[in-house]
Amino acid sequence: MATKSSALKASCLGKEPTPPVCIGHVLFLAGTREPIVLEGRLVCADAARLDGRTGEAKEQYQHVAEDGEPSERLVLEARLGVAECLMPEGNFAGAFSGWRAVVHSLPLAAVSDRDRLTSRCREVAVELAESGYRAEVTDLLAQLPQP
Repeated sequence: MATKSSALKASCLGKEPTPPVCIGHVLFLAGTREPIVLEGRLVCADAARLDGRTGEAKEQYQHVAEDGEPSERLVLEARLGVAECLMPEGNFAGAFSGWRAVVHSLPLAAVSDRDRLTSRCREVAVELAESGYRAEVTDLLAQLPQP
């Protein structure tokens, strides 16, 4: 599994064929709900977001959020990614709503990498606070575990 995951990440980060090719191939071989597929979509979504292609990233994040189990780390990361992609569109209300849902789900979820998710929640909170949600964000950040 680690080998497949590493190859998929390399592909999605531009070291191999383009992300749509790698995702299409993996979907064909594994199916949309397999963890390796969800992880691959998440890696591709992160790469697209960091490259400024937020529309493409949001679409990939939505696939992960819809195809995974609601309490899984990948789904929570994807929902957070969707919220991040809404901000450049000017949809700060939607971004805040999505971020708040992840913050509320985090303590209830059985996730292995809670520190990473908590850190990402804090990062998104900074941008939301700067966009007019400072009071709301401050109250919810208090509920997150300290790093």
